Amino acid sequence: MSGDYSVSRLTPILLSAWRDGIIELGMDAYNTFRHPIQTIKNSFNQTKEVILHPIQSVKNKVSEIKEFLTLDTESFIYEFGKIQAKIIVVSAFSNAVSSYTESSASVSKQAKQIEANETTSVSVVNNATGLVSIKNPINNLPHNNGYSSFGKLKKALGSAGDGKQWHHIVEQSQIKKSNFSPTQIHNTDNIIAIDAATHAKISGYYSTKSFRFTNGLSVRDWLVGKSFEEQYNFGLEVLKQYGVIE
Repeated sequence: MSGDYSVSRLTPILLSAWRDGIIELGMDAYNTFRHPIQTIKNSFNQTKEVILHPIQSVKNKVSEIKEFLTLDTESFIYEFGKIQAKIIVVSAFSNAVSSYTESSASVSKQAKQIEANETTSVSVVNNATGLVSIKNPINNLPHNNGYSSFGKLKKALGSAGDGKQWHHIVEQSQIKKSNFSPTQIHNTDNIIAIDAATHAKISGYYSTKSFRFTNGLSVRDWLVGKSFEEQYNFGLEVLKQYGVIE
């Protein structure tokens, strides 16, 4: 290989190669999905050819490599760029699938654990107010102080702390959805300070509709109609699964 190796000359060739490589990969994928049986047959025939004629298969591959290495600079860069683009796309797709699979498995495991333990008794109902009296307090806040709004609660308690947010164990949305009173929800027995990132993950969990136990509903809507105690116990299990409490 010889010629001008300047960046200004080779960059357009490489970009063109990446484009064509991705297009070729896309066409291969399209043909695979459109003609799966033929694709399987072709793959089988190629494998059979390698098994029946291993020496010739190796010779053919060596010839391809030799031909590739004798290309002029521009052709070599172009062919190499197409291969590089395909490897990058396939690798990125593989990593995305792997990440999604691991994430789904983790969420599914958490859901099963929560579903299995949702009836665990960790608190008792205070008959006078319908609020939960916690046997083992999960925060250092005054017991059973209710407020008519979240704003008033935050004004009374102040900041949740550096990088933290106030989290409602029974969600605020259940004031309307389950007809709970604001003083039950915006209550010192129903909030806990957690880090912002975990708070976002838990909020996402309550929005999820893919769990089998919710029958197509979001976890948030699946809880509608359950008692305050049931929802509170469920909320504690969620906090356990996300490592907020033990």
